[in-house]
Amino acid sequence: MAGISAPLLNLIAKIKTLQYANQSGQTVGLYSAIWNNQFDSMTDQNGNKQYNIPLPCALVEIVTPQPYGDIGRGITATDITFRVHIGMEEIDAMDGTQEQNITVYDLRDKVVAWLTDFEPTACSMLQRSSETQDYSHTNFYHYIIEFNTTFVDDKGYQDKTQIEIQPPIDLEIDVTLAPAIR
Repeated sequence: MAGISAPLLNLIAKIKTLQYANQSGQTVGLYSAIWNNQFDSMTDQNGNKQYNIPLPCALVEIVTPQPYGDIGRGITATDITFRVHIGMEEIDAMDGTQEQNITVYDLRDKVVAWLTDFEPTACSMLQRSSETQDYSHTNFYHYIIEFNTTFVDDKGYQDKTQIEIQPPIDLEIDVTLAPAIR
């Protein structure tokens, strides 16, 4: 039985297994967690660091743009979108192309390849539907990739709350044999 948290946590676990070279060149699993607008909390109004999360990262948000449809017996389904917020910092690529971050596109490519056709718990295969990026930034890059899927929610399934009991009546049958008709 799967509610909405199961596919979300399954997707986050999948992202954490994506190997990526961090800023010091070590190969590590990509940091992932539930999206809670962490990027806005990273610096205060003066640009001072206020909140730290490991970078690069891929934070997951659930968007349910469609209403749920009834499949039957309390099971429902809907199309949902998982937004993957990629965050990374690059001051200078050290290749003479200051303010030109190609690394964010490399990470985007890895995330797309890693998640396309992945089936989170109680969902159909993920398919990328759109992507966008923040064009007004400093050395922090924010890239968003959206993946669509169909989610089947069985938390309202009625049979799990029903119990079988004996009928409340006793049945007696009196049998009388009638002569055969010829």
